[in-house]
Parts: sequence; structure tokens; C-alpha cells
Amino acid sequence: MPFIYDPRLHGSGYRDTVTGKIISYQEVRTQLERMLRASSDATGALSDLVSDKIIDAAAWREAMRQEIKDNYITQYLLGIGGREMMTAEDWGSVGGMIADQYRYLEGFYAEVAAGKLSRGQIDARSRMYINSSREAYERALARASARRGKRQQRWMLSPAEHCEDCVALASEGWKPAAEPFVSPSTGQIAVPGNGATQCLTNCKCHVEYR
Repeated sequence: MPFIYDPRLHGSGYRDTVTGKIISYQEVRTQLERMLRASSDATGALSDLVSDKIIDAAAWREAMRQEIKDNYITQYLLGIGGREMMTAEDWGSVGGMIADQYRYLEGFYAEVAAGKLSRGQIDARSRMYINSSREAYERALARASARRGKRQQRWMLSPAEHCEDCVALASEGWKPAAEPFVSPSTGQIAVPGNGATQCLTNCKCHVEYR
């Protein structure tokens, strides 16, 4: 679907260039989930390859790094409104998130290389790295919403099983956008996908702005 971003538009700010229809946040999130599923399946295939010793752990790590990088950049671009809306600050933010994931990946790689993990364990953990890229979308959306003058936010539960942290955050209702969400169980600042809630990077919640 060809689309263009215009921060003056209502809703997500995206418009279908063929029909002229304004694209809803739900449609954007549907696209987000579709991309995550495709990439998650790709990491599943990588898990099979390294488990069957068709590729070695070093090749697996490089492929995982590429998947992580591609997903974080794509999700951030989707949240901010496209490459034309990116500033130096935005590139720094997404770069920092990618660097964090690369650091986490090194420990994972060491366990894979040592043969300490089963095929299922490699697959499950690999998919969590992809799921974590929701954080990039949510952080970008928060920044884009602030630029569009939105000053309130609320944590929204998506159709899924929910941990106690997410239920508690959703119960807060609308609050100032400058006031961070804090996970009741960890005391850490929570962003959907950043791992601060009990559901870790499996979180499928999202934040709305007005």
C-alpha cells in the first residue's frame, strides 16, 4: 500500500496516496505486527540452521545482528513518520537501542557457540529479540506525537494475555505524556517491548496519545 506521512493529518498522520484515505493507528499496528511475524519466522529459520550445524554460531550471530538492525530501523521509521522526519537525535536514539541489543546478543551468542542451548531455546530467545523492536516504534511514536502537540498518553492493552504490570499501567488511564510509565514489579521505566514489564519483550500493548 503506497502511503505518505503528513504530521498535519489526523490519526496516524499517514495517508494512502491512491485512495486519499487517512490510515488509522490500528492499520499501522497491523502492518507492524505483520512485519514482526515475518522477521520472527526468519530468525526461526536461522535457529534451525545453527542447530543443524548448517551454519556456525558466528554466521548465526551476524545474521541475527542484521535482523535486529533492520527491524529496529524499520519500526522506528514507521513510528516517526518515515525517513524524511528523522533528525540526528532520532538516528542517535535508534542507534543506541540497536547497540544495546547487540550487547545482549553477545551473551546469547556465547551460549549458542558453546552448545548450551536446545533448538527450542534458541528459537524462543531469538524471537524475543525481534519482538523487542516494538520499543523502537513506541519511542518514535512518542516523539512524533510530542512534535504534533499531543500532551497526554495512556497505556493500552491489546488482544492477548496480559501480565499484572501491564494491567496496572493500563489502569492509570490518561496521564501527562512527559510522565513515564513505571513497571510496578521492576521499578523501571516501561515502554511496550522494552522488557521492563513481567511479560518482557513479549508485550503486545501500545500507547495512545492525545
